[in-house]
Amino acid sequence: MTKLALNVDWDETTNAQIEAYCQAHDMAVDAFVDDLVRDFVASHADAIMRARLINGYREMAELNEEICSEFNACESEAAALDN
Repeated sequence: MTKLALNVDWDETTNAQIEAYCQAHDMAVDAFVDDLVRDFVASHADAIMRARLINGYREMAELNEEICSEFNACESEAAALDN
């Protein structure tokens, strides 16, 4: 697992609340931040997946447009033969 170094600057009140919470729950601040980030990412997973899907569909639309334009002449010839 890759570790990412993270510097977070909280105001004194928030810092004191986090430290108090961690002491009350016998938890290291690093573990608290890990849980916080993990929960944040999990709660935004749908939005992240949606953004990835949108980007994928955009990329495929461009590719499909290129493919269609390459066969446009063939389709025109075939249509002319049908008439």
